[in-house]
Amino acid sequence: MFPAGPAGAALFLLRVSVAATLVLDGTSAYRTLISLWILLAIVLSALSVIAGLLTPFGSIFCGLIQLTLLMKTGEVNSFHVAMSVVNSVALALLGPGAYSVDAWLFGRQLLIIPPGNPAGGSSRRLNERGPKQL
Repeated sequence: MFPAGPAGAALFLLRVSVAATLVLDGTSAYRTLISLWILLAIVLSALSVIAGLLTPFGSIFCGLIQLTLLMKTGEVNSFHVAMSVVNSVALALLGPGAYSVDAWLFGRQLLIIPPGNPAGGSSRRLNERGPKQL
C-alpha cells in the first residue's frame, strides 16, 4: 500500500504535480471568483496532498475543486484542467506512497501471531466454554 524506492518517489512527484496544478489553476480562477473560502480550500487541500495526509480524500477534493472551477469560469484551456483531474483520480487510486504522512501514521506493521490453536484461540479458553451443544 505504501511503496518505497522509485515507485514512492514517483508517487511523491505525482502528489506535487496535483497540488501545483490545483494552485496554478485555482489562483488564476480566483480573480474571477473572488472568495477567500475558495482560496483557503485550494491552499489547504494542496498542502494536504503534498504532505500526503489523507491523500485519497485530498486528491479527490482537489479534482472536485478543479472541476468546479472549470464549470464556473469556463476556462479556455479545459484540456489542461481535465488532465489534472485525471491525475487527481489516479493519485486517489494509487495512494500516497512511502514518503508521506499517511505512511507514517498508517504504515506497515508487523503482526506476531502467537503459537497455539490453529483455530485462532487458545486451548485453555476453549476448555472453559465446554463442548458446543446442537
